[in-house]
Amino acid sequence: MSLDTDPRVADLSATLMISADSHVVEDPALWDGVLPEGHWGELTGSFSRKGAYDAQARVPEMAVDGVSAEVLYPSLAMKLFALEPDVQAECFRRYNEWIAQFCAVDPDRLLGVGLIPVYDIDRALDEVRWCDEHGLRGVQIWQTPHPDLPFTGRHYDAFWSECAARGLPVSLHAITGFDHSQKLFGDMSKGDISSGIEFFRINNHCLFAVMDTLLDLIFSGALDRHPDLRVVLVENEAAWLPFALDTWDYFYEKFSQDKAIGLGRAPSACFAAF
Repeated sequence: MSLDTDPRVADLSATLMISADSHVVEDPALWDGVLPEGHWGELTGSFSRKGAYDAQARVPEMAVDGVSAEVLYPSLAMKLFALEPDVQAECFRRYNEWIAQFCAVDPDRLLGVGLIPVYDIDRALDEVRWCDEHGLRGVQIWQTPHPDLPFTGRHYDAFWSECAARGLPVSLHAITGFDHSQKLFGDMSKGDISSGIEFFRINNHCLFAVMDTLLDLIFSGALDRHPDLRVVLVENEAAWLPFALDTWDYFYEKFSQDKAIGLGRAPSACFAAF
């Protein structure tokens, strides 16, 4: 039976429906020889649909759901943003090669996002160029940086510039980097998920992490120094943004004259520009 006659396929021919945050599920063997045995702990329930890891199967499954295109992020690799530099770089390149091949099956519908190691910016720039040259549509870095490499510094400026010049949006996805996610991943690998009130506190940790990151990018002037840069906050919800921006505007107007920051206009104006 073809997709044209498959009764499961939604008739959405006049509707453009794009998923801005979809995920693939990588085969753990992708990192054999780089990560230690047992790194992933117990993996359950991730491969229930073939389209999660097979692009040839995914495109028909998208048609069943009426989805025109998907921006694709990893699943297992979300855990790799706090690795040491050399191992992380090798893991990210393996993922990028895999996702580029995955998306090549239908590059107009499968929009891959490459993973960039940003401990070393020269290495990061090489990986950005590789991703762009191999058809990936954006790049992803840690949302919560290593403590020695905060977003408030100039460490990332050449990276921001390269991404802006190439028109590659930079995604900051929840639970990536040096934040609460490290404990969360550790608990998950042991099958020990928080219970009771502590389970719900995970959402607070996610909120605090993205708020801190956005504040750093705005108040340090990073977004103003790179006006063509596009930053994507992924899987972080949005209801908190009006409150945060209003609060930041208030404190900016009241105290910015006395503080050494890199921002020359209201935080909400900076946010609106990007």
